[in-house]
Amino acid sequence: MSGADSTTATVYDIAPTILSRYASTTLFIFDILISITDEVEYVWKAKWTVPKVLYFISRYFGLAAAIFSCALNPVARSPESCSRYSIFNTTWLLLGSAIGDALLLLRVLALFADQQKTRLAVKIAYGVTYAIETAFLIYYLVHPSYAQPGSTAYAGNLGCVVTALTNNATKPTISDIILAIASVPIITFNALLVILVFKNILPAYRRNVAVGVYTPLYVALLRDGAMYFVLIAASGIFIIISPIVWYNRPDRNNAGVPWFMVLTPVAASRLYLNLRASAGKSREVTEFEEIEEEINFSIPRTETTLTDSRP
Repeated sequence: MSGADSTTATVYDIAPTILSRYASTTLFIFDILISITDEVEYVWKAKWTVPKVLYFISRYFGLAAAIFSCALNPVARSPESCSRYSIFNTTWLLLGSAIGDALLLLRVLALFADQQKTRLAVKIAYGVTYAIETAFLIYYLVHPSYAQPGSTAYAGNLGCVVTALTNNATKPTISDIILAIASVPIITFNALLVILVFKNILPAYRRNVAVGVYTPLYVALLRDGAMYFVLIAASGIFIIISPIVWYNRPDRNNAGVPWFMVLTPVAASRLYLNLRASAGKSREVTEFEEIEEEINFSIPRTETTLTDSRP
């Protein structure tokens, strides 16, 4: 632990929030490196569509935001700079989550192309979820955590992370509580989407397996849909817990935020990429594209049996 004098607090360079920035960004870069071959083949070479645009925004603007946060870490920043960074950080936290959920939402809408009531209900749920999140964002920007009673107002910070081991708070601030509950609507909405995916796909998948039929897109949807929810739920629960448990530890009460900001685009882009790769590699579909006005994605009817590859 190394220290440096600051205005009212000591700066420690092993603050858990700072370590979370480094670790989550490393994971993001690693995921891009191990999937770049499929990305070039199945995304870069594909025609431009709304999902493709969302994919690139989520993946590469998300990576840029993570790297930018890490670049802030080495030195203390002024309160004015940290206020601007707080606006950027919380805004991207919302936008990144909305884009990631939109990619999964498109998959679900396509699965229920012939069920207009279900499609409408899912769209409404998405709108309500992010209307709530926008309200939380506005409150958090107007009443940031550093302006709450008992905060250290960015005194003793590295990269706008207040590193003081205590702020002498006796209970969570309103902003701590807002940050904690902000993840609940997102987790709930994602649970709804995953349930709909499993309800639609799992019975057909089981029937196919029972008769020796293997459909890679079924596997990709079930596997990656479940993994998307697990990652979002885990990072969301971390955000819920950390400001409530560590309300008096400014060095760690935001430790879950970097993970949420990274895991959301990683999971969303992986879902999109793996679906495209499965479609391309299995040669089960001749086209796997969505147009801006209407979603035409559907589960392919052509299937490959398990016995096809046997001699």
